Amino acid sequence: MSLLRIAGLSHRFAGGTLALDGLNLGLERGEFLSVLGPSGCGKSTLLRLIMGLETPTTGALAWAGGVPPRFGVVFQEPTLMPWADVIDNVALPLRLAGAGRAAREAAAREAIDLVGLSGFERAVPRELSGGMRMRVSIARAFVGNPELLLLDEPFAALDEITRLRLDDELRALATARGLTVVFVTHSVFESVYLSTRIAVMTPRPGHVAAEITVERAGAGADFRASAGYARQCGVVSDRLAEVMAA
Repeated sequence: MSLLRIAGLSHRFAGGTLALDGLNLGLERGEFLSVLGPSGCGKSTLLRLIMGLETPTTGALAWAGGVPPRFGVVFQEPTLMPWADVIDNVALPLRLAGAGRAAREAAAREAIDLVGLSGFERAVPRELSGGMRMRVSIARAFVGNPELLLLDEPFAALDEITRLRLDDELRALATARGLTVVFVTHSVFESVYLSTRIAVMTPRPGHVAAEITVERAGAGADFRASAGYARQCGVVSDRLAEVMAA
């Protein structure tokens, strides 16, 4: 079932840079969509347009029912308040929404437990590893019980071991919660591992040049080690190379 339809979307910044041009894309409820493309192709701009932080120059975003769903956002950097402990960082969206302290702390504790950080509620960011700080950011995105999760290269700065672990955890959480996910990445391997569908974008001004459905057989490490995973990574790599060379 369709959640969002994007048609003829273009966005030109005030300085004159055309970031997106004629982008068409659909988003189905419950799918995990990765947006894959080179630096500067407009992937982050697309997320900002979906969030309503930017206004399209031309084109339209049409939400099912005419109203955007509740959404959570995870950026490349955790963007935590350095003076605040984990529970207050996670509860921030609820505090901004006017929720009472007891209600927001209860919801924050549930989200913290969801990402495996129980026991660290009173730690401050400098006491946490990079992976733990990203888990705090993910918990903050979950605290408002979102229907749609938007992630802008959240694991790009992490070491490979931590990145693989968080990929596993993110996909498990999204599946368990029945979330719709839009995940921006530079990584072919990550996009194939996480996604049900991949949208490949052209260099700037960006538009979607290809959409590839991922055939999943098995889960977790079994899928990552499978011949099917390797084959699909090859297909996506070849398509991305074609787009870059065009």
